[in-house]
Amino acid sequence: MLNHTHVTGASSAAPSPEPLLVNATVAAEMLSVSARTLWALTKAGDIPHIRIHRRVLYSVASLREWILKRERLGTRPADGVEKTP
Repeated sequence: MLNHTHVTGASSAAPSPEPLLVNATVAAEMLSVSARTLWALTKAGDIPHIRIHRRVLYSVASLREWILKRERLGTRPADGVEKTP
């Protein structure tokens, strides 16, 4: 059961919860890569993504796991993927 108590003087603007899925533009920004790099990784199957109808979306949790795994393994991007400065 949810507790709906109101605290006097507390900010009414609660932080927005983190989204479960993000689009390619947001995912590229989160990863600090270009949209072209993200698409190349997606197309190569190197980055986790899901399709809902025609949309390609990225799980924020899966992106975090993907980054951690790449850090541990010291892997490089797929061949042919542009490098970001």
